Parts: sequence; C-alpha cells; structure tokens
Amino acid sequence: MKPLSSPGRKQLSPSALIQACYLYFSTQFPTPKKHQATEKPSLLDCILVGLAVFHLKFPSLLQYDEQCRKITRSNLKTLYRVQDPPCGTTLRERLDELSPKSLRGIFKTLFAFAQRGKILESYRFQSFLG
Repeated sequence: MKPLSSPGRKQLSPSALIQACYLYFSTQFPTPKKHQATEKPSLLDCILVGLAVFHLKFPSLLQYDEQCRKITRSNLKTLYRVQDPPCGTTLRERLDELSPKSLRGIFKTLFAFAQRGKILESYRFQSFLG
C-alpha cells in the first residue's frame, strides 16, 4: 500500500487536505447571517482552529488554550492560515452556533478526494455468494 503523500496521491497529503478545508470554508461555506465579516475572531478562524484541535489531537480545549499561548499559535498561522486564534471559550461559543448540516459540504469534498485517490477501494465489500 502506498503512503498517502506519494506522487500519485498528493491530493491526500495532510497539507493538501488542510488546504482543501481552508478553500472550502473561505469561499463556499454558508456563513450564518448573525456572523459579521468584521467580527473578531472571524468565524473562519474559529472553524480552522476547530479543525486543528482535532487534527493535532488535543484532548481538551483547556490543553489547546495552554498550548496556544506557547507553541501552537505559530503552527496555527503557518499550517491552518489562522489570523487571530480564539481562546477555548470563544471557540466553543462560536462553533456551537453552527448547524452540523452546514459542515456536510466539506465532508463531501474530502470524500471525493478519497474516491479520486482510490483509497476507498480497499474497503469495498465483495460478496462470495451467488
């Protein structure tokens, strides 16, 4: 099995998937009316930090808060393009307002990446009956 970052699967490398998420959330994500473009931190920053919290495997938002002050802030700006990282409380408040249905578009996008990269073929069920 090839690693995800091999030449045939560049679109499945972590940086390519993060880039796809950034492009989706910055251009195609339906922003709720109550979120203003001038609001700080922006909804985009909150969404991208939420992605980073899961991607970087923080066990809690408290640990994210502690790490954000130390080393994570530069990683958030470099890897995830976060301009103004929110604190854990603000992150929770802003993301709680979003409907889970509004995130369905990014799952479809990433699923399409997985299909094009042919990584789902190994999960296909083959019936040996009739």
